[in-house]
Amino acid sequence: MEAAKTYPFKFLDAYSQADKDIFFGRDEEVDLLYEMAFQSDILLVYGGSGTGKTSLIQCGLANKFQTYDWLALTIRRGTDINQSLRSTLQEAAGDTDGTMITTETDFDALFREDLELSAKTKSPLANAIKKVYLNHFRPIYLIFDQFEELYILGDKSEKELFILSIQKILTLDQPVKVIFSIREEYLGHLYELEKSIPHLFRKKLRVEPMNLAKVKQIIGGIGAMEHSLVRITGEDREAFSEILFEKIKGEERTIGIQLPYLQVFLDKIYLQVTSDEKRQTEARFTPNDIQEAGDIGDVLRDFLEDRIMKITQQLRKEHPTVTAELLWKILSQFVTLEGTKEPMDPATIYSKFTYLSQVAWEKIIADLVDNRILKFTESNGLFEIAHDSLALTIADKRSDEEIAVLEIKRLIKSHTTLSSNASEFLSEKQLNLIEPYFQELALSWEEAELVINSRAHLASQKRKKRLRLIIGFSAIVIALVIMSGLFVYALQQRREATKEKEAAEQATINAKNAEAEAVENLKRFEKEKAEKEAIEFNNLESRAKIIAAVQGCPKEIIQQMMAIAKDDEILNTRIIAVQIYCPEP
Repeated sequence: MEAAKTYPFKFLDAYSQADKDIFFGRDEEVDLLYEMAFQSDILLVYGGSGTGKTSLIQCGLANKFQTYDWLALTIRRGTDINQSLRSTLQEAAGDTDGTMITTETDFDALFREDLELSAKTKSPLANAIKKVYLNHFRPIYLIFDQFEELYILGDKSEKELFILSIQKILTLDQPVKVIFSIREEYLGHLYELEKSIPHLFRKKLRVEPMNLAKVKQIIGGIGAMEHSLVRITGEDREAFSEILFEKIKGEERTIGIQLPYLQVFLDKIYLQVTSDEKRQTEARFTPNDIQEAGDIGDVLRDFLEDRIMKITQQLRKEHPTVTAELLWKILSQFVTLEGTKEPMDPATIYSKFTYLSQVAWEKIIADLVDNRILKFTESNGLFEIAHDSLALTIADKRSDEEIAVLEIKRLIKSHTTLSSNASEFLSEKQLNLIEPYFQELALSWEEAELVINSRAHLASQKRKKRLRLIIGFSAIVIALVIMSGLFVYALQQRREATKEKEAAEQATINAKNAEAEAVENLKRFEKEKAEKEAIEFNNLESRAKIIAAVQGCPKEIIQQMMAIAKDDEILNTRIIAVQIYCPEP
């Protein structure tokens, strides 16, 4: 019976140990990593997103070992890396009922308490590792895949406990090796881990993008596969590889291309040639097929936009409220602010989209999975974006409001990593930013508690401030009352002094007026006196004239007349007197 044909492309999925026959182009890196595994108990594999780190370990390295030399336990963070480690060890040890490790709190506490104890101590972690080894009798490889998630999503407590766990594991008697796979832009975050594990960087391997030589290995391997659905003849392989490489590289001045772009574009050519969505039809690739694909553009963006459009059209037949914008917004919940994957429970996300019916929601999630945009991880029961490369494209589709929500969520998360004391509560300004988006944030209990406690702290601070203001105001009022009494007294004194001053000023005015009046009276008196004297002078002059007129009178008569005239003020009287006593001769 003829063997079934194999579809040779993994699209965005990582290669597993079962994919040995279709895994090409990484022979050199696989050999280097295999050698390192015998040189150190801890290995570090790093590289950019889409370089194939996971596939290199789970397929390339895994197939270098004999089955009795390799027990690979792949651990993703999920919601907590320590919980994922604990669950993985329980499952590998066959401890499905949880008797080996009790409660999470006890387990975490014992991890910390046993750090300084010897490797032979019967701690939960030591017992777990020992039981796994006895259950399989193979060297244990703990593979922490996509390890950057601990630093993107984890808090301080989670990181500290994990460091203690790794320190403990490396002291055990059982054959245990640890492999960390991390995106290279997060290497700097390993500083704390390196302080606890000084030889962390001693054996490390950087996974490079696919260069032209590696692309030729891939195409040559696919073309030579006996049971491949895709055939590429020997004379076409080199030309096909070169055109394919240049198409994907485009205008970028790089020496390599990302593996997801290569896989998605090859899948696109297959659909172009066969139109078989089920991928069961045999196809022959030629260089002309690449030319007919036209301008490649952004392969992943085009793939996503095409799938979202098709899903929307299908869903709207039964659920008219579904739009492409809604699907992008849902996908955004599975992507961090930095553009990396964030595994999530759809039930948690659904709380933001409750205006959709449960039936519509479940159909949306199912269609996103069927179209290879989302995938379900059974180990932690969470959904996530199929690949980090897609996550970056989804992040680019976000609105300003979505970015603002994520910025706020990151702000809250950063505060939860700090000790909960008054100086690390959210400020009033930060709480005001959070308030409009609080229902949309889907916070963890720890994060929600931070917001609630920050509100309570702020209210308490305001009450204290109001109390201080009241006390301060009361003190001011009392001081004002005292001061007002002194002020009234001073005002009265001032008024009395003013009155006295006014009286003195009035007395001065009166004195000046009296003086002026006296001067005026004096002047009037002197004037009257002068007038009187003038009259008298005139009278004397008149009398002199009279006397001159009567010069012939006897002396005695003149004297008598003058004596009489002296006391008379009426000239006529004087004249009469002169006439009487001195008649004309």
